[in-house]
Amino acid sequence: MFAVAVATCLAHATPELLLRANQQATASAGSGTLVRTYLYHSEGMDGTAASTVDLATGRYVESSQAGLSRSGDGFDGAVPWMRDLSNFYLPQEGGNKPALAINQAYRNSNLWWRADRAGATIKPVDCNSIEVTPRGGQPFRATFDPQTHLLASIHEQLTFGQAAEIRYSRYRRCGRALVPGRIETIADGETSVSETYELDKCAVAAPKPRSAYAMPRIQPEDWSLPPSGRTTVAMRPNDTEVMIEASINGKGPFLFYLDSGGHNIISPRLARELGIRIEGQGQSGGAGESRVEQGYARVASIGAGGAVLKNQTIAVLETSPPDVVGELISGILGLEYFERFVTRIDYAANTVTFEAPDHFSAAERRAAGTPVPFKLYEHMPQVAGRFDDEPALFDIDTGSGQTVTMTRPFVERTGLRARYLDAVTMVDGFGTGGASRSTIIRAAKLALGSEVVLRPAASLSTAQYGAFSDPAYGGNLGNGALRHFTVTFDYPHQTMYLARVAHPDLSAYGYNRTGMVVVLDNGQLKVVDASPGTPAAEAGIQTGDLLRSVGDVDVARQGLRETKQMLKQVPVGRPLAVTFERAGTQHVVTLTPRDLVPE
Repeated sequence: MFAVAVATCLAHATPELLLRANQQATASAGSGTLVRTYLYHSEGMDGTAASTVDLATGRYVESSQAGLSRSGDGFDGAVPWMRDLSNFYLPQEGGNKPALAINQAYRNSNLWWRADRAGATIKPVDCNSIEVTPRGGQPFRATFDPQTHLLASIHEQLTFGQAAEIRYSRYRRCGRALVPGRIETIADGETSVSETYELDKCAVAAPKPRSAYAMPRIQPEDWSLPPSGRTTVAMRPNDTEVMIEASINGKGPFLFYLDSGGHNIISPRLARELGIRIEGQGQSGGAGESRVEQGYARVASIGAGGAVLKNQTIAVLETSPPDVVGELISGILGLEYFERFVTRIDYAANTVTFEAPDHFSAAERRAAGTPVPFKLYEHMPQVAGRFDDEPALFDIDTGSGQTVTMTRPFVERTGLRARYLDAVTMVDGFGTGGASRSTIIRAAKLALGSEVVLRPAASLSTAQYGAFSDPAYGGNLGNGALRHFTVTFDYPHQTMYLARVAHPDLSAYGYNRTGMVVVLDNGQLKVVDASPGTPAAEAGIQTGDLLRSVGDVDVARQGLRETKQMLKQVPVGRPLAVTFERAGTQHVVTLTPRDLVPE
């Protein structure tokens, strides 16, 4: 009966009829510029928001402010752009950002009312919903209220694996048209942290020129360098990530990641230690499949050597829990550093150099190595390359301790996992949002422009949620690949330069030879993964076991960070006694380490 009812409904509620009813119910606001202001609530903070839309084309500029959090974005019909938390403007031409901008412009101008639907593909979903794919855009689902015929909601895939439902209600008149009086954006079904917009004022004004919707070219002058225009800082050796020291409000030094895949962030611990006030209560995600609590803070200065940012709003969240990494990491220096300074990472010399963009001469660019152009996907540089023989878009992530992680949609689309049937699947890393699980392989090659890395170890992600579930890019390129080069990032010219290193040190990038993944739990080393097919699982070690010793090493005395490194370096083929505790009883087993990734 249900199937019959749906079929009958669809026969009488075609996309054409749904859209005609919506047009009649909504009415056109006419031509010109739709200007709206809102009362805005996000992440436990109240503020205001504004929207300016060209009714003929859908071009738009939006901004919002709640407490310390500020953001903005726009689209002039050609280039989407965003304003980040530090008021820096960036073009957004990577990933699915152009498609999302086209979708929004399409809805802004109600192009689905046109007879030709402006070239969009429209399919019925159910009695009140349609799937719309604008020309150049991506599919989204629109649902209309069956009583009023007004748009009730949009379901759309956003960035980095996040999905959103946008709900429209409390319509009110603006000129001749009805517009939503309330808009609520819910990400990944988390209603407790939704964004809400309550319409305050609305008017239709005269048309504005296209330039009114283009990205502003004035950037904040909130940074300084020594008179030489550059500064070089030491990078801690023998790490899989780029680790440097930095100061906050003149205090420190503290240990930070330098992360092209992140923003400027401090840990809650450091905020408390320095007496920094935290505002807001939101969520953030990353490589893991969960989301973590996030707030915001204002700091007078962030300094790395002589590279100083002044009067910055930064995020406050725990990106590197000590029970996972085995030490205290105070935060991340991220996008806000890379967009202001030309940044050179010299892995061989263990140094990072920050340089003023106007000091980075044409001669320096020529000497910096092979130029690889990139586009920005939100905060991340994204380059075109190849994985084995497959074309792929790679996000460049100096915060990743892996070589390369291929996203689950890319792996499934290319059938990669079927090519490596003997590979082991295990927890291969931890990021914002928790653990990530992948199938570990040895690929044939990885290419970035004309530069090639042969036989890289690679992770084929299994993630159903989080950044590695995103179909808008193919892989996340980490330091295990970047260490083959001296890498220079030039954000003003959207170019990464690669100068090959003759003998890169990759000793820190091996994989765990036991398959036994451990974290700290109340001061004890606890096994959180012993995947099937690994030496640990074959020896009977299970998730939840408390590790006591490996060989003659007391791991509790040694510490987590050193134990994790030891498990990568234990000799292959030599039986190893492992002592662990389960349910209060101590056990001793013997396992034989082996390389889980073939050479």
